[in-house]
Amino acid sequence: MSGCLINIDTLEMFEGDLPPRAHKLVVEWGKIHQDELKEMWDTQEFRKLTPLD
Repeated sequence: MSGCLINIDTLEMFEGDLPPRAHKLVVEWGKIHQDELKEMWDTQEFRKLTPLD
């Protein structure tokens, strides 16, 4: 099973491994939700976010 850690600010993978297509989708989703992800990280109040269409 693949997995990775991605920096919320830069959306760069800094640890782990993902197949190229999965990495592209994660970055695309991260760009859409980047502000929400930063807020959740800062407040530690997590909620579900919408998936890609």
